[in-house]
Amino acid sequence: MHLTPLILLYILAGGILPTVFWLWFWLREDLKKPEPRGLIVLSFFAGALAVIPAIYVEGFVRDIIPTAPDALIAGVGIGFTTILIWAVIEELFKYIVAWIVDFHNDHFDEPIDSMIYLIAVALGFACFENILFITKGISTNGLLAGFSTTTMRFLGATLLHILASATFGGIIALGYCKTVWWKRLYTQLGLFVAIVLHTLFNYFILVGSTKHTFIIFFVLWLGIIGLFLFFEKVKKIVCVSKL
Repeated sequence: MHLTPLILLYILAGGILPTVFWLWFWLREDLKKPEPRGLIVLSFFAGALAVIPAIYVEGFVRDIIPTAPDALIAGVGIGFTTILIWAVIEELFKYIVAWIVDFHNDHFDEPIDSMIYLIAVALGFACFENILFITKGISTNGLLAGFSTTTMRFLGATLLHILASATFGGIIALGYCKTVWWKRLYTQLGLFVAIVLHTLFNYFILVGSTKHTFIIFFVLWLGIIGLFLFFEKVKKIVCVSKL
């Protein structure tokens, strides 16, 4: 399908508006001591740019990993190992961006900040991903397919990035007041949990039927509800040395 200026505008709106909405929504969890908006915007755009090297590395991984024909997911052409490594790549890239842009910044001065910054990075990442997926859907199958992709990304994949990265950031926050050794351990645990969440979502979405997809989305939304409770727990963390 030919991409007219109007369709390109729709693609940009479909990719950007949902992620900006979710960013605004989650920033409301940090109203007591909000982060600088400029830093949040920088994190968002840095997360979006991280999609470029991530896609390159994922393509390289797909090409070099040998997979037996009977291990391939029907209609997808990749196996579980590839899905797992792709999840590792995306969660690592998002963390690296937050580590460079935010975690060494003077504004990173309370536990909840790790959740906020990782969400900002994750939503930037999801934004660029959404634009690419919507463009592919429209180019291949028409405008209706692009609309369907937009809806599915808004309800599913974008929330997955939020849940995985916010959970990662929340686990980092649990180690905020501890020694360097414990902070590293919490970071590694957070990365592991984020990768598991990302892998399971992608795997079951790819192998499941329409009925299973609704179940997966339901579980994902339950995870988002749980995220509210996690935010409340992190907000109550107070370092004794900073009293």
